[in-house]
Amino acid sequence: MSPLPDKHFASCNDLLTTFTEQRSALIASASRILGCRRYAEDVVHDVFLKLYLNMPEAAVREPAHYLFRMVRNQAIDHIRHRSVEQRHTACSADAEVLYAGCASCPEAQAIKQETMSCLRIAMSALPQRTRQVFQMHRLQGYTQKELATRLGVSPTLVNFMIRDAHNTCRAALQNSVA
Repeated sequence: MSPLPDKHFASCNDLLTTFTEQRSALIASASRILGCRRYAEDVVHDVFLKLYLNMPEAAVREPAHYLFRMVRNQAIDHIRHRSVEQRHTACSADAEVLYAGCASCPEAQAIKQETMSCLRIAMSALPQRTRQVFQMHRLQGYTQKELATRLGVSPTLVNFMIRDAHNTCRAALQNSVA
């Protein structure tokens, strides 16, 4: 099979020209994925920088399709990154409830004991297997894959059990503060 003629491939300059011509459409595409035009503009800008700094060595057959795929992938990466940040922020907020104030103050000790009691009650309300998975993951450091293999269930189920336990504990903490 013979290669396609050169006219079917875009050069680096053609790729940048296509990017410039399709910029508004690329932003609109990213906006649909992200739900925010500001984030979409950031994503399209990041794609431009990647493209400009790391121009593909081989010619691109369909430059517009290539660019839209790059924007889609970057938008998905952006969502994943934001999700991780939000989880870490939520965990930090939970930790602040546990460690607020002076650790040796009677008031801080009382708050800590009340918080721990609230968490024990919330954990005891969970199904035994969910509680076990959550404790093994959070306290003993097992990965979700290790837990799935050990229990003979899917990693997705393990993920759901951890999420449910985390949400239960968070709700209990929020109710105790309110």
